Amino acid sequence: MKTFIYATLLLLSGCLSLSSASLPQTKRSISIKLKKVLQLSNDGVGKDWSNFLSVQKNIIKEGETLELDLEKRAPLVIEAHAIEEDKSYSDAGKSTMNFSYSDLISIEKTSRFEMDVTVIEIGGQRAGSTAKWKFIFEISKEK
Repeated sequence: MKTFIYATLLLLSGCLSLSSASLPQTKRSISIKLKKVLQLSNDGVGKDWSNFLSVQKNIIKEGETLELDLEKRAPLVIEAHAIEEDKSYSDAGKSTMNFSYSDLISIEKTSRFEMDVTVIEIGGQRAGSTAKWKFIFEISKEK
C-alpha cells in the first residue's frame, strides 16, 4: 500500500509519468512487396515509363519489398504512380489506397491487393490518349 501511495504522490508531483513509452508494447511490423506492374493498354501515350508505389515517403519498385513498423492510430497510405518519361509532355497518373491500423493487424499472413492507374496524355498530337496500368502488391505480417 505504501508503494502505491508513494507512486501516486510521485505521479501527481510530476516526478513520474505514465507515458506510453514506459509501458510494455507489442511491436507490429508489416512488409509491402510490389509484385507486378502490368500495362493493360496504351493508346499512344508513350513508351518509357516509371512505375512505383509510394509509402510513407519511401519508393517501392517492381520486385522490391519495404518493411514498416506500424503505429497505432496512424493510417497507412499507399500510392501507385505511373509516370511517362517524355521530355516534352511528361504525363502522370496515380491511385491511392488507405489502410487503418486495425485493417493491417487483421491480416492473417499475406494479403494481395490491386490498384488501377490511368494516365491521360495532356499535350501534343496524342492529347486525350490514355494508358492503363495495374499494380499488384502484397502486404505481409512480420513476426
